[in-house]
Amino acid sequence: MTSFNNSILRSLVAGKLRLKEENPRKPEKKKKKKKKKKKKKGFCVAQSFREACADRARFDGSRVGSDLFGYQRLLSIVKKRVKQFKRLQSDRKICVKTNWRRPKGIDSRVRRKFKGFTLMPNIGYGSDKKTRHYLPNRFKKFVVHNVKELEVLMMHNRTYCAEIAHNISTRGRK
Repeated sequence: MTSFNNSILRSLVAGKLRLKEENPRKPEKKKKKKKKKKKKKGFCVAQSFREACADRARFDGSRVGSDLFGYQRLLSIVKKRVKQFKRLQSDRKICVKTNWRRPKGIDSRVRRKFKGFTLMPNIGYGSDKKTRHYLPNRFKKFVVHNVKELEVLMMHNRTYCAEIAHNISTRGRK
């Protein structure tokens, strides 16, 4: 009896014996490949941590802060435009400075937004509220004039970095 069972097992493994009868007219269905999810822009390192916290809150009802253990979400700082907007004809005339002024002439090609001419600033160039005023090192700038201001800044050393004011002497900077 054992030799009979072993021969059945061998034929099953080899694929010779089929347990189910298949209809020869119907072809086998091909398995569809699963699409990979694309990462969103501004994807953060702490995303999986935040998801884990959200899952935990769903199951046991506990609330977990977003910056638990000082672990804040790291957003990518996106600047829509880094170049400054220059004033029309500031490159041609010395008396016209580069500081932006809105052109107001009736025939102005810049004001009428013709293709290929100087771009005008508008609300669409604004930064994300969460990352506005952030430096590339993910700190906000704070101008320090004296030691007292520097001590106040030490309380917020995770969000602000110090910049010594221009009118502080070399001796005072030490």
